[in-house]
Amino acid sequence: MFKSKKKIISNYETDYAIPQCLIQKRREVVNSVISAHMIEGYTFNSKTLGILEEYVNGDYSLQQLNTQLDNSMKKLIKVKAQKEHSSYSEKKLINKYGILVNKCGITDTVALRDKIAHDVAKAIVNLSYEKVPEQFDTSYLKRLHKSLFGNIFDWAGKTRDELEFSDSRINAKLSLMGELSSINNDEIQDSEEIQESLQKIDNILFEKNNLRGLSSEEFAHNVARMFSFLNYVCPFVGGNECTQKVFFEQLANAVGYKLDFSVVTEERMKFVSHASETLEGDIDALTPMEHLFEDISDPNKVCMLKEFVSNNKYKGVEKQIIVAARKDVVYNGIYRGRSSNSVLVEIPDRCVVCHKDCFMPEELQALKLGDTVAFKAVIPKVFEDVLIPKRVCVPLTREEIAEKVKKDFSVQRSWKDVEYYSKLVYNNSAIFKKDIELIDKFSCFDKALTRQFAKQFAEKFMESPQSISRLAGFAVLGMKDLKRKEAEASCAELSDAIVRYADIVISARDGILEQQKIQSSISSRSVKMPSKEMQDILNLPEDTRKEMLEVSPSLRQECFDFMHGIMCRLSLNEYKALDDNNYAELAESLGVSESKAKQIITIVQPIEKLYLDVQKTFSVNLSENTAIVQAN
Repeated sequence: MFKSKKKIISNYETDYAIPQCLIQKRREVVNSVISAHMIEGYTFNSKTLGILEEYVNGDYSLQQLNTQLDNSMKKLIKVKAQKEHSSYSEKKLINKYGILVNKCGITDTVALRDKIAHDVAKAIVNLSYEKVPEQFDTSYLKRLHKSLFGNIFDWAGKTRDELEFSDSRINAKLSLMGELSSINNDEIQDSEEIQESLQKIDNILFEKNNLRGLSSEEFAHNVARMFSFLNYVCPFVGGNECTQKVFFEQLANAVGYKLDFSVVTEERMKFVSHASETLEGDIDALTPMEHLFEDISDPNKVCMLKEFVSNNKYKGVEKQIIVAARKDVVYNGIYRGRSSNSVLVEIPDRCVVCHKDCFMPEELQALKLGDTVAFKAVIPKVFEDVLIPKRVCVPLTREEIAEKVKKDFSVQRSWKDVEYYSKLVYNNSAIFKKDIELIDKFSCFDKALTRQFAKQFAEKFMESPQSISRLAGFAVLGMKDLKRKEAEASCAELSDAIVRYADIVISARDGILEQQKIQSSISSRSVKMPSKEMQDILNLPEDTRKEMLEVSPSLRQECFDFMHGIMCRLSLNEYKALDDNNYAELAESLGVSESKAKQIITIVQPIEKLYLDVQKTFSVNLSENTAIVQAN
């Protein structure tokens, strides 16, 4: 339940009135805010971040969010700001404290960072409620810059060539945070080049009709060109990266795409920006930037990248270049891990994320960390018409068999018997531990040898129990205490327990191998995708589905055959996972991605219900149907 805030009246009648889709949209907007801040290299104070999180959860309306953000910032500025007499009219860019002159008179670097983070966050959230413009050009880029930074800087919304400051550092690549160590005048382009680049962007937007109707490849190519032009000239005094990000997100939304910069690591952004600096006359220089926009505009690739970029398990990812595999490119590298849907492979200059379904299940099963692997980012043709692929079961090694035998309940109970009688006979329950381990090992090689070893060992023990160790209790001059008598009386039981243990180990081994054989037989089958006609029926209302099958013998037969295939392919545990919507467990067992497991559940469950309904109507018995199929 959403928390109730004191002195705040919610716009919604109840805690549950806010639609889930709105919460999702708010989450996406706040994620955009966070990635914008990461690109610029600054962070939120805890208060601002907390307010944004409460907004996502539905605690605040937009108006309440703005009020909360402004109130928290007023307190901060009141404490840390001093009135600074330098202003835009004096044509000063940097004040005497070494930071950017600002409207609030803030002279503390930390306070300035917090103020900028606050203003940018507020502007991006409010922008999400506005309609995107029908036409995009660089004048809209300037308006965005002003909306993001206009409350704190006089020069917001104006390019560097439009300003006149007495401070020569106007032509420097400044950090909005007041850190001037990044200045490099050699990298800064003059006023003429700024206007040339902006004109190129306007030309692309005009010629390509604001990128409407372009394929994903064409869209990524043109966005990469424009992004590179802006990177090259850095048109504004500061806030270039953040403004570019928001501009292209808005442009993408207007033409049916969605950009997610959160999956771009810091190192990747540096790499593509540097590569695109030599854009003029070098087509290859644009390739890394194109690849970036291909990745962040494709929902499937975004999902794969997030599984690694946002995973705390993979430390230091910001310092790595992590990309999604490009179609039909062959990669050779080192296997570094997997997630629910993806595989991570390290190649010489980057890490590549590829969908699990590009590998056969047996390939994934055999992969070990550090293995060398070669792959192409193409889902095998065998998967195209297959719902559940076959899986080749890798034979168990002797060590794996021995480990499974050791964990078997009957074996463990039998070992307890050996320990019990060993304690009675020798006052040492572990005296035969090494001998028992030999029986375990022999069972993996030869059953006859195992039985022979156990029998000979038991007979040797019975011939002379004291040759192994001193019996429990005492015996003096023919007089024996109770423990010694009990020890001697228990020798036969211990001998039998050893022989019995060997028999149970062999039985457990046979059971494990038989189970693997059955599993291998089940896994060797595949289940084809239902026909398009059958899949189309699933989109109809339930009553209509049933009517369609009742009047179509061919569809009924397909339904029966499909469910027969499912029942023959899935184990009991897999079928339970399917019924429980446990796609994670189903994916692990079948050796497929979680997205594939979700697809399996989505298709099988309604067909199974349809099958049961039609079966009742026509009194069709599954076992009879199975017999007919097998006979054919």
